[in-house]
Amino acid sequence: MRRAWRRSLSERHLDIALAQSVATAVAQGALGAAGAGALDSVLAHPKVTSTLKAATGSVPFSGENLYCGEWRSSGPSTTLQLASCVQVKTADSSATFGVMVRNVGKSQVVARVQVKYTDGTQRDCPQGNYQRKDVWINPQGTWFSDQGQCSVSDLNGKHFQAVAWAVEDPDGSGDVMNGTVRHSPHPSLKDGQLTCRYDDGTWRTCTTFEYGPGD
Repeated sequence: MRRAWRRSLSERHLDIALAQSVATAVAQGALGAAGAGALDSVLAHPKVTSTLKAATGSVPFSGENLYCGEWRSSGPSTTLQLASCVQVKTADSSATFGVMVRNVGKSQVVARVQVKYTDGTQRDCPQGNYQRKDVWINPQGTWFSDQGQCSVSDLNGKHFQAVAWAVEDPDGSGDVMNGTVRHSPHPSLKDGQLTCRYDDGTWRTCTTFEYGPGD
């Protein structure tokens, strides 16, 4: 009886050891499966790291007799807005034409921008066709065109406006004319006297930023 009891106890110890070994093996297998699953998840959904490009530098517009239109959508893009601007120099009857482009989205964008002017006829800038590509604009950032690249003289007796377009151009092959043209306010110069055309069709003293571009 005593020997049978001892054998039974030994068998119990063996059963416990065996059960522990099996539990350990199962746990290791589960961990292995979990590890493999985690690896599969990483491979299937790699972490994406975003690298911003340096925003394209520009100089904000400033000075007297600077008249800009209201901020308007660029057309096809809900992220880009633009406002066309004209700055008049009454002393020599000249003006510069430009555009401000801002990114109202949450991600950096790259834009293509075109600036022209009109004096009754739409024209390229005298300095050459002013179209810029690869204009990188950070979220909530604003880019200003180079007014020196669109400067026009001999405007006495004429009325004139800046006209501009902007589109998102991620692959560098976009057509800027797919955007919606936006006009600046509409000044006129006559013998050094500067007036602007308002939306009601009247010509009155120009007031910076306080009237629409009439486009």
